[in-house]
Amino acid sequence: MEQKYQKMKVVELKAELRALGCPVSGNKAQLVERLLRHAKRPSSTFDTATPKKPKVDNTASQVGKNLDAIFDKYIGEEKDNMFDEGFASFLTDHGIDPEGAMSLAFAWKCKCERVGECSRKEFVTAMAALQCDTPAKITAELASMKSQLGANSSLYKQFYRWVFSFFLQQLEQGRKTLDKEQAVDVWKVVLAGHFPLLDKFVAFMEQHEEQHVNEDLWNQVYDFACEITPDLSNWEDDGAWPVAIDDFVASVQQQ
Repeated sequence: MEQKYQKMKVVELKAELRALGCPVSGNKAQLVERLLRHAKRPSSTFDTATPKKPKVDNTASQVGKNLDAIFDKYIGEEKDNMFDEGFASFLTDHGIDPEGAMSLAFAWKCKCERVGECSRKEFVTAMAALQCDTPAKITAELASMKSQLGANSSLYKQFYRWVFSFFLQQLEQGRKTLDKEQAVDVWKVVLAGHFPLLDKFVAFMEQHEEQHVNEDLWNQVYDFACEITPDLSNWEDDGAWPVAIDDFVASVQQQ
């Protein structure tokens, strides 16, 4: 493994580290050492894979009934979906700001298919897998999820990258980019508290000639937010950043 990294260029090593959510500062030897340390780490215990199906027994049956009862409190005319005011009320009642990033994190946890909606199947499957069949248990689980995301930048990176695909799947089939206006609106939500230069970046992007945001730009904005200090003192123009980020740095440095 070490020989492989020694043969790589600095730009390639930094790209590997960014993909892993690791810092990219330092010389080549430090970058190689960081990659080797990361390779030895145990896997995260946080699992966002498809939740295991609960066993079909009396306990599981009761859990399902409890969850159906909770879900039914927030539905409207569509009995198998909660959305709009019902979905917002559910989130509020369980300690989540409907306008904040954790509302999207809930959708991530439940593998929801539509923005601002959660189906009965999505809700029951996810909560049953967690054995969260009371309002108190759901509130505690969502608080734990918020804490984990806040404390683990690699985990938040997984969530952040999912957000792009989540909004992309709302668009017509075959689309590979988000409209800039939509991307900016979502950045305001998911990067709040994670990007000290967010206000400046949003103002810059609103005026920038870029009209669409692809997955690479989306992903590297988070890397930039996590790796580069607010005063840009550790910024390196190594050619690995998207043009929009290069232009943003140049605009800040000119101020």
